[in-house]
Amino acid sequence: MTSDDTHARTVDLLEPNSYFGMKASQVKLLKQEKVACLDDNDARLTLDPPNKYKIQ
Repeated sequence: MTSDDTHARTVDLLEPNSYFGMKASQVKLLKQEKVACLDDNDARLTLDPPNKYKIQ
């Protein structure tokens, strides 16, 4: 799975490396939507330090 932040870099890694021995048809990249980050094992949401009401 990739995101908007990592999709292009992932493709740029896979293509010049010939998909690391796999056929391109064997590799499926799924781009996921952005979601809030969890800060710890208690599933607390990561907050933006300058604004404690903004979720990262």
